[in-house]
Amino acid sequence: MRTYTMGFLLAGFMCFGHAQELKKSTGWLSISTVPTEAELFVDGQYLGKSPLSRVEVDTGKHTLRAFYPALTAWNGSSKVEEVVVGDGHETTMKLELENTVSLTSIPSGVEVHYEGQTLGLTPILFKTTRALSGSIALHQDGYETAYVPVSGSGYVGMTVRLNRLNSREAWSFSDVLSSDSNGEPVGQWVNYVAGTAMIFSGFLAAYYKDHANREFENYERTKDPGSLSSVRRFDKLSGVSFTITQLSFAVLAYKLLVE
Repeated sequence: MRTYTMGFLLAGFMCFGHAQELKKSTGWLSISTVPTEAELFVDGQYLGKSPLSRVEVDTGKHTLRAFYPALTAWNGSSKVEEVVVGDGHETTMKLELENTVSLTSIPSGVEVHYEGQTLGLTPILFKTTRALSGSIALHQDGYETAYVPVSGSGYVGMTVRLNRLNSREAWSFSDVLSSDSNGEPVGQWVNYVAGTAMIFSGFLAAYYKDHANREFENYERTKDPGSLSSVRRFDKLSGVSFTITQLSFAVLAYKLLVE
C-alpha cells in the first residue's frame, strides 16, 4: 500500500512540474507612434495600427517594426526597435518615425525650399524626424512661387502646377493634382474616369466580338449576306471599343507613374 501511495505522489509531482514547464510566462506591450496609424509588427507578426494598448506577448526579447503609412508604401518611413518584455509586466514603447514629403511639379525641375534651405529640384522625396510646420515653397523663374502648407507629422505627397507670371489665373491650393488624405485629390478624377472607361470599353469590346463570332457562324451555315454585314458591323464596334480601352489604359498608366 505504501508503494502505491509513493507512486501516486511521484506521478502527481511529475505532472505538476510538466504543467509548470508548459505554462508560458507572458507580459504586455503598449505601443504608440509619431505619427499615429503606423502598421506594427512584432517578430514578423502583424499586430495592427498604432496606438496599441496591452498586447499580450511572451516574455523575453522581441523585434518591433513600425511602417508608415504602410508596409507596402515604397516612399513611406519605417523604424525597427528591440524590446524586452518581463513576466507579468507592461512595457511601453514610443516610436518616432520620419515624416515623408514627396513632391512633383508641372513643370518639373522646380526649386524646393523649406525653412530657409534649398532641398533640391522636383521631383523630390525627403524625410525628416522633425514635425512639419509652415509651408514648402516651389520656385521657378518665370513662374509664380507656389506654397504648399504642411503641418504635424506623417506623409505628404502631391503634384503642384505652377502658373506663369503673365497668367491672370492666380495659383491656389486647388491646383494640387494629387494630395494626401486631408483633401480629395483633383487628379484622382482622371484616374476614376480612365479606369471606368477602360473597364466599360473592354466589356463592350468583348461583347461585340462575341456577337461578331456568332453572326459569322450563322453566315457559314446559311450564307446569308445579312449575317456577313452584321459580322462587319460588330467587328467595327469591337475595334472601336478596344481602341478606347487601350487609350484609357495609357492615360491611367501615365497618371499612376507621374504620381
